[in-house]
Amino acid sequence: MNRALLKTLVRISVMVCAIIICSGAEARPGSDTDAAFSYYESARKLYRAGNYEAAVEEISKAENLNALPAYTVFRAWCVYKIGDQAKGIATILTLLEDETLSRRDRREFQSVLTRMRATAQTVNVRVYTRTPLAKIWLNGVLLEKQHARKGVPSIAGTQTIELRYENSRTMQDVLVAPNTNQTIAIDLPGGDLVVRNIPEESKVQLNGTDVGPPPEQGWRLIPGSYQLTITMGHVALLSQTVTITADTEEAIIVGVPKEARLTPRSKTRKWAVLGGSVGILGLVGATLVHNSADNDLTKAGQAIDPKTGQTVQSQFHAFELHARGEQKMTTATILYGISSAVILGSLAWWVVGSPDTSEKLRTSLFISPSSASMLWTF
Repeated sequence: MNRALLKTLVRISVMVCAIIICSGAEARPGSDTDAAFSYYESARKLYRAGNYEAAVEEISKAENLNALPAYTVFRAWCVYKIGDQAKGIATILTLLEDETLSRRDRREFQSVLTRMRATAQTVNVRVYTRTPLAKIWLNGVLLEKQHARKGVPSIAGTQTIELRYENSRTMQDVLVAPNTNQTIAIDLPGGDLVVRNIPEESKVQLNGTDVGPPPEQGWRLIPGSYQLTITMGHVALLSQTVTITADTEEAIIVGVPKEARLTPRSKTRKWAVLGGSVGILGLVGATLVHNSADNDLTKAGQAIDPKTGQTVQSQFHAFELHARGEQKMTTATILYGISSAVILGSLAWWVVGSPDTSEKLRTSLFISPSSASMLWTF
């Protein structure tokens, strides 16, 4: 009898414990759901009051307790209202990739995304880097170097800039507020290569790639070896291998050889060609004026009107033709002189500009290399 009673008591105890455990397990989700909804209500009140930052904190607590897509959309909208429009839109786009969303939720979330895009503001983002060989990515899109320097339009908010070269990469998130333009500076970690005394018209290459003149503070390069080549016209100013180590600076001063200093600038020769062309046109014009003057003088001598071809009855008309012819002849003479001077000057500018001629002139006139280089600075 006692055994039967004991078994019955044990069974009752086990059942009571099971009921307590099950009821506790069912009660906890309900409490989390209620707490999450409470945070959601608090976030809504803060949103109506215009306190979007605090609303984001409250709705994030609700998401941690109950990850409902509706809470995520509300957080994205609060972030959008703060000014990080790009992040708000990105959050909605990520949520729409969830294939388990119901049709109703997908339709409503798509409507929110449409409203965001319709009111989003565009900013101009410029990316400045001292790492010339690296590729620049802005929000996952590869940028051309010239576009990165000039600036590209982007939605206001968090801008993700990434720099990649070989196996090295760095990433940076920058918040760009609406109605503002911003230049973002980013470099790969490494050492600096400073190159000074580079002529303006020289061509600079790094590992065979045109990189243009270096910035004042130098290039920031990842550790390794680089082939630096600098040319000016047909003259090689520098060609050497440079080794870069981390957190160090390598400085190079470019020496300009004599033949590079004496080589005239391309703009100078262009002006010489232009001057010669103007001089030739002047000779053509002078010739036409001279022919017209000669014709007037001939007609005046024959007392024939050049317009009608009839004999001039008045001596006054003959004098008028003669005066006009003399005036044209004077004009032609002046044009001949000016045009000839322009052509000779342009020819001298071109001939003296050749390296061999410049060297001979410099030697014969005892002009120093530094003074000779100044002859071609206009």
